[in-house]
Amino acid sequence: MITKTSIAVDKFRSGDFKGSLALFQKFKIGISKDDQSCLRIAHEILAGQSMFYQQLSYDVDQIVQDARVIITNYVNDYDNR
Repeated sequence: MITKTSIAVDKFRSGDFKGSLALFQKFKIGISKDDQSCLRIAHEILAGQSMFYQQLSYDVDQIVQDARVIITNYVNDYDNR
């Protein structure tokens, strides 16, 4: 069965980080509030709002890297189900 989760996982596995992030940032189940926030901000950074977050003193590269780790962990957990 094709689900939003399977589509997001497939996009991530195929190297489409930005596309997978667009889906993962909307997930509520299985992702903590802090991780949801990180994914949302990373999505906005990659969508062209990096200057805004730099002005707010966010380390945009670190946020995107953290989002990648969150998604990698989610995908690994998804595989182990």
